[in-house]
Amino acid sequence: MFKRLISALVCLTFILSNFQYIHAQDFNVNQLPVPGTMVGVSAPFAPLALKGLIVNPQKPLEFQFIVDTGHGPQDSATVKDQANQLVKYFLAGLTIPEKDLWVTY
Repeated sequence: MFKRLISALVCLTFILSNFQYIHAQDFNVNQLPVPGTMVGVSAPFAPLALKGLIVNPQKPLEFQFIVDTGHGPQDSATVKDQANQLVKYFLAGLTIPEKDLWVTY
């Protein structure tokens, strides 16, 4: 009897959890254009990108990374943080064994 009560309570909790109000970045249906209306082109997005690297021949483990700042935030602290994150992603990609990589043609 106690197990049935607990299971019924758990089921009721799961069912009632679906009725909560969900915030989707304060989305409102009234913000959508009227059906059939032409939607304008959005501004192009150019994020910070790692364009290349320069390897020092005398010290082959010393890299200089070439970074394109794109059209994102231009303050030096943000650019430096984002560039460091891209460099970490690149270096992490170098650690993946070759047998675990694949290329889709």
